[in-house]
Amino acid sequence: MTGFLIVVSLVVGVLALAVRMGLHVDPENAPSGSPAWAGPDAARLEAALAERLDGVRSPAPERRPELDELAGHHAFDMAARNYDGETSPEGETLQQRWARLHPALVGEIAQWQNLGDADGTWSDASRVLDALAGGDAGDALRGPLAGPEIEEVGVGAAVERGRVALCVVMMSRWATLDDLAPPPAHDGWTFRGALGPGTAAAGLEARYRSAGGAWSDAVRGEEEEQGAIAPGDAPRFRLTLPIAPDALDVEIQFLRDGVHGRIRGR
Repeated sequence: MTGFLIVVSLVVGVLALAVRMGLHVDPENAPSGSPAWAGPDAARLEAALAERLDGVRSPAPERRPELDELAGHHAFDMAARNYDGETSPEGETLQQRWARLHPALVGEIAQWQNLGDADGTWSDASRVLDALAGGDAGDALRGPLAGPEIEEVGVGAAVERGRVALCVVMMSRWATLDDLAPPPAHDGWTFRGALGPGTAAAGLEARYRSAGGAWSDAVRGEEEEQGAIAPGDAPRFRLTLPIAPDALDVEIQFLRDGVHGRIRGR
């Protein structure tokens, strides 16, 4: 009961203070209609950028949350620190950000980005996009997205310190790993995961090297039995590399149809 009385006293006190300061709501004179957008807004820019991506090609590449995060992080960093490029002032590349934030994604990755000054008179997100792209934003993105191997994208926008940054991360995702470093076993390391769009288990391979030595021969993946696949579920794979349990400084490289992907170490 004492707690309830304290809460009531606080509410009454706040209301009394508001009345004394002249803070009140006058329903009859409240403004009507939605307020006008006064300038660049990150959420609207991101939505407009995603809409442009959908119109660049058919079928449109799918949005992926991990790629949205990569794009959003980099857009904010560019706007806050006033640089335009794929590499940060400390030298961190897109590949390194990918390895740090989402190492379970296997495949190829690319990025488009742009930076410009925010203008408070801009009142249309599409106009902002075109101004930053130096023309039609759709045309600027058509080249990077032209390849059919780009199946998934992420978008990010940021408005910081009077600057607007846009970022699109594009990926050909071959697979998503369950475990980055499976426990060693007598027959080696067995990687498992879900296959990405357009990837067959037989087309996914991996090789390894230990302590900077020569690369092993590539080992081909195979489909893992999983019963009936529900709509929306990706086929799964397994792939065993004959790595000794006591191997040191092991590096793994995945390949798809002979194309070499990013190297990852343990």
